[in-house]
Amino acid sequence: MSKTQVIKAECKECGNADELEVDAGKLGRYMLREALVQQMFPSLSAPERELVMGYRSGYYLCNSCWQTVLGDDDTDTEVSSV
Repeated sequence: MSKTQVIKAECKECGNADELEVDAGKLGRYMLREALVQQMFPSLSAPERELVMGYRSGYYLCNSCWQTVLGDDDTDTEVSSV
């Protein structure tokens, strides 16, 4: 069984923190830029992949703020707030 890691990213717009449990090995490869987020985490929703990208980059918008700031193009499920 693979190890998991909980990642957390804070929304730059509203300040809410979201977290997600991901495969630690895949996250490590993604952090080293060995593959794209959709290649490493194909089963995650678009908002969940945004959290993973925000974790790496340091810039994250939660699903609610993403829709407010950039429009309502994405209809995937939301990431749970902590």
